[in-house]
Amino acid sequence: MEPAVVLHHEDPDKRSQEDTEIRLPFDQIQALVNQNRQLRDSLAHLTESSGNSKISKHSIRPNPEASPVALQVFDMPELHEMILLEFHAAELLPLMQVNRQFHNAIQSSVNIRRHMGLAPNLTANLYSPVDMSLP
Repeated sequence: MEPAVVLHHEDPDKRSQEDTEIRLPFDQIQALVNQNRQLRDSLAHLTESSGNSKISKHSIRPNPEASPVALQVFDMPELHEMILLEFHAAELLPLMQVNRQFHNAIQSSVNIRRHMGLAPNLTANLYSPVDMSLP
């Protein structure tokens, strides 16, 4: 009986999870594992730090030409609010620590505060069992 590899993958477009079974001889599975190790080692070598201890291997260096454009976008409160509303509510709290401009934008925007659940949503339905029991 040939060994079987079961792959579990998720299709983001269909939002479904599927299992795929692939039957391969053991030596072919072993060759694929070795190839995977070699590729992982070569990628690790490429992402190693260049010796500068202040730069981590995960640091992102901003494009010098993009910085002024980004500042112009974030100087427009409406655009800044629209961008921040794309984030999940739990991600907005750490974003308040980025700088004073982000903190003030989140604190001063009623829409963002409603999105985070920190301000009342006037259009939402409110269920209160007390209201139903009153005559």
